[in-house]
Amino acid sequence: MKAFRLIAVTAVMILASSVVRADGLDGRVNVNGGGPGSPPCGSMQFFADANGDFTVDCTTTVNTPTITFASLDSQTNGGLSCLSQLTSIGWKETTGSANGVDTCTFTAPSKSTDEFFSFSSSFSDTEGSDGDCDLDDFTFGIAKGCDVKLTTSLAFVPGAVGDLSVNGAGLLPFPEPASLGLLATGLATLFLGRRRSKNFRPEI
Repeated sequence: MKAFRLIAVTAVMILASSVVRADGLDGRVNVNGGGPGSPPCGSMQFFADANGDFTVDCTTTVNTPTITFASLDSQTNGGLSCLSQLTSIGWKETTGSANGVDTCTFTAPSKSTDEFFSFSSSFSDTEGSDGDCDLDDFTFGIAKGCDVKLTTSLAFVPGAVGDLSVNGAGLLPFPEPASLGLLATGLATLFLGRRRSKNFRPEI
């Protein structure tokens, strides 16, 4: 009977942790650029803290015109929304949802092939980085050596999983909540069964 109660409590806790809070606020991330000094960018996976907040950054090793953030829809408190200062300098935001994963991608504008534009941009800071990693260095991508920064303005579920990829690198696979729940239940059952068999003494 105790084993059944423990399994039932475990199952309720797992289900409760995956339930979306009905507060009407989506999880929101802020995707921006900034100063250097972090691990190199590529494809990375990370977890929200106990408050449901992400604080992640990585340093670009090449010019980075595409940034994608992804999270499980069930951990976004009703759907993913994204925000970025990069849209003020011409970056485009696209969002999507497939197979229970929500994504937002920010893409820098392409460099113009117009000769006049090329000539005039040679006098400005927008063509290349001047090394200070501020917004005007990010017109055509996060400049090499600068950071991609990701923070949270509206919380996700505590412990939520997030993916960040740059320049079209593949997203890392997300753990499946149902599989994790089954694994936890199976381990609890094995542990209880083993304890019970140690305490069982056959009568002769």
